[in-house]
Amino acid sequence: MGRMNLAWMFPEKLPDFRLKVERPVLEGPLSPAEMETRLRGVEIRLPMEGLWMGYETSADGEEPRATFSIQRGF
Repeated sequence: MGRMNLAWMFPEKLPDFRLKVERPVLEGPLSPAEMETRLRGVEIRLPMEGLWMGYETSADGEEPRATFSIQRGF
């Protein structure tokens, strides 16, 4: 049996991504049981420096939306 080319499954470099996580507002210290979080959005860095594109889920009656961010340094 010939070898299969699996290079497409393992790219040299995966894109950078960032997650927007929402956590309920609680007063006082958090216990592990109270640390329930919800994924609110995800952004992936485009090949051009500092540009990010992503998606945010709906919250509090808002519509879901696409996002575009420009970030110059940290």
